[in-house]
Amino acid sequence: MRLILITVIVLMFCGSTLGQRRTNKVFKSGAQRLRHVQGYKGIDGSYGISQLGSLYSLGGMFYMLDNNSVRVKGLFENGSVVGNPLKRYNVDVIYAYSPIDLSGFVFVNLLGGVCANISYGAFGEELNIRSGINFGALAGIEVEAFIAGTFSFFISADQRVHVYDNYGRWRNYSQVGLRYNFK
Repeated sequence: MRLILITVIVLMFCGSTLGQRRTNKVFKSGAQRLRHVQGYKGIDGSYGISQLGSLYSLGGMFYMLDNNSVRVKGLFENGSVVGNPLKRYNVDVIYAYSPIDLSGFVFVNLLGGVCANISYGAFGEELNIRSGINFGALAGIEVEAFIAGTFSFFISADQRVHVYDNYGRWRNYSQVGLRYNFK
């Protein structure tokens, strides 16, 4: 909840620069002009928390247009449901749009996409967990800050809905990570 509140405050604070960005009054030089540009790629790794436990992810991305990227991410979630251990493998396909750019250093990205997962665990009879592939959708927000040239630090939060989970369909994922962008 705190992460979402901080993100909303950052969005409100940064909203005034949107008009400057559209009229190209924001000064960018050197590596700043090479961020979120069509044709660039990126890889990232992150650690996060979910309602059921912790998660780790690796992903890749490609900028189709300036400030528009497609991302593919693999996540491993390690947690518990009603005291029973749970291991979940996720694959996400995400579209990201960057409506806010603070002089090429901080970007706010809106996320939307689809996800698929497989869950494993030693569950009792009270939980009838499907062992097949489970599909869903996600929506979220990410704040990305460049720390050195093409390296960036990001914080993201997303809300997911899974179609077949009988122990709660809605999931909140929050992550922090590092990203490397290259041509």
